[in-house]
Amino acid sequence: MENNEELKVSDTLTEESVDKTGSYKILGLEPGVSDDIVKNKYGALLRQYKQKTDEYGVTDEDAAYYEKITKAYDDIMGITHDFSFYDPSSSVPYGLQKFWAKVCAFCDQYNVLLITLGILVVGAVIFAWQVTKNGKEDLRLKFVGAYGAVSETTLKNQIDEKSEAVDNVQMSFFTVTSETSYDQTSQAQATAFLSQLLAGHLDVVLIDKESFDVYVAQKAFKDIQFLIDEYYAENPDAKKLEAVTYSSEEGAKIVIEEGVYGIDVTDSTFFDDTNLAWLYNEQKGQEKSMILAFCHKTEKSEKAEEFAKEIFKAIPQE
Repeated sequence: MENNEELKVSDTLTEESVDKTGSYKILGLEPGVSDDIVKNKYGALLRQYKQKTDEYGVTDEDAAYYEKITKAYDDIMGITHDFSFYDPSSSVPYGLQKFWAKVCAFCDQYNVLLITLGILVVGAVIFAWQVTKNGKEDLRLKFVGAYGAVSETTLKNQIDEKSEAVDNVQMSFFTVTSETSYDQTSQAQATAFLSQLLAGHLDVVLIDKESFDVYVAQKAFKDIQFLIDEYYAENPDAKKLEAVTYSSEEGAKIVIEEGVYGIDVTDSTFFDDTNLAWLYNEQKGQEKSMILAFCHKTEKSEKAEEFAKEIFKAIPQE
């Protein structure tokens, strides 16, 4: 330090007695010196102050000294510092401390509002995540024929929970029973279903025998002999699967190559204890049946195969 007397402030000097003349005296200057001299002197005193406090820490006397010389400097230069938040021992610049103090003051003032906004933001993020998740179905499944559900949403959730292959199945129905009248509505549904198949907007179809016979001829289903072979290789002791074959000729021209376009899963217990309703009517000649088929243009072959194998494994061995 240049002079210990410069670091001492007279105990008799109070804030009320500080005028500009007193301010010059606090800084050890003659009244009326140039602003450059005031700045240089104030800077020198600050460096001395920092050197002392960095070495020995900041006492209450040090903090009071800092405030006095800064107020004196402010008085001479015509500026104002807010000392309510400032920590003179901090290496953080005054401007940043001032900004942070404003942030803290704002938070204190609008505490409840900020908490509410925070809850809303978290809720929005969770909602967006759910929408995104729901928008990314991992399998598109359609029931076609004598099937229904008390609640399709419940059935979807039951399938998601029961299956280890899929987590978010997209499920729909095209219900056709012995009571269905073939009016314009039914024809429109049939056309929409065929369009879904041909466009590759479905992956797995669970369809009764009567409906299967109608749509297999439209080249809508995929030959899944490979799936049977794969299933037997993985489960050599599994019950023999009942393949549903089909071929179609028109004169000498083969319209559809002979192949396995479906697998009978009528006896599978996979949908037991679920919301699936079987709507067949044996008295009117409609037998209980369910055939598993793959859409010819499925984009999720791996998921479809895993899901199909789960249904196969639920077929009783005897």
